[in-house]
Amino acid sequence: MIRVSRAVAAHANAALAATNKSGLNELECALWYYSDIVPDKPKLPKKPRAAPKFSAYRDQRVKDALISMFGGRCAYCESSYDHTGPMAVEHYRPKGGYLDENGKLRKPGYFWLAADWNNLLPSCTDCNGERNQVRRIDGALVKSKSGKANKFPLAAGSPRATGPAGIQAEVPLLLNPCNDNPQHHLFFREDGFVEPAADAHERSVPKGMVTIDVCGLDRVALIAQRRSYALRLASCMRRVLECDGNIIKYPADMSFDSQHTNALKSLNDLCRDSDYQALTQGLAAFFRLLQAATIDYFQAVELWRASPVAVHRQRVITTIAKLKRFFDPAAPFSDLARRLIPPDFLMGR
Repeated sequence: MIRVSRAVAAHANAALAATNKSGLNELECALWYYSDIVPDKPKLPKKPRAAPKFSAYRDQRVKDALISMFGGRCAYCESSYDHTGPMAVEHYRPKGGYLDENGKLRKPGYFWLAADWNNLLPSCTDCNGERNQVRRIDGALVKSKSGKANKFPLAAGSPRATGPAGIQAEVPLLLNPCNDNPQHHLFFREDGFVEPAADAHERSVPKGMVTIDVCGLDRVALIAQRRSYALRLASCMRRVLECDGNIIKYPADMSFDSQHTNALKSLNDLCRDSDYQALTQGLAAFFRLLQAATIDYFQAVELWRASPVAVHRQRVITTIAKLKRFFDPAAPFSDLARRLIPPDFLMGR
């Protein structure tokens, strides 16, 4: 999950505000039926006798705007829909009812947000609907239900909104990629697993932990997809580092320049096209730091070879020490660092 700016979607909003035969839109019908808020109309139809059947959000203009905003990917797990099935238009705050802290369905839900553009997200069927999934929990494969459905957990002590005025007081525990910064709450590992981020924001309000559980972001099939991308990225990264070393070691050989250009293009193309941008962006940021330290090491080695004096030897030792920090088991992506630059390689140099 990555942060996505909410787009201004005129066509989608027009669809959501469309009126029915009585001249009312879904919001007006819902507020009148549930809250006795009479629409401000010069000529009023009869008050609705039944709860509105929300359907405006299914309009293709709404779907198209959501697809465009999220690049054809699920707002929660980032999978392309062609990997998981058709897109579902997800109500972040559930429109029909919500599960309380005891798991009991309470109605009505957030009816006034059923046709609100700011409450809609694109979702895959696995994240949107509750069903049995194979998940990896505490290292074990477990069959359990996941998927958001009517879940909308709030922080302990948070009031539950019963109308538009109460929204600001709520403290949701489910991440919204248009309102929250998921990077503060989720950490995607190079082996495909996801875990709550070691971040002050997550310690304060555990949105990452709850979102993983509610949406099943630890589904085995999803872990496998992310791991597959990470392995492809690692292969491209390894090739870039090899080319960095060759350019520094053999500066007169121009063939290494073209190889380096091609290696960088392959890596950048994969980063750009990856479904799983939260994982990809984390790995790419890590790689930039590792690459800079590796280039310093390569340059130090060549300088020492050209002039084996004490100061140059010390620079090699210093750059090795900096690289070894990436191998610390407590450091993020330390396993990836070992695959890209085996520690015995440095010792051998």
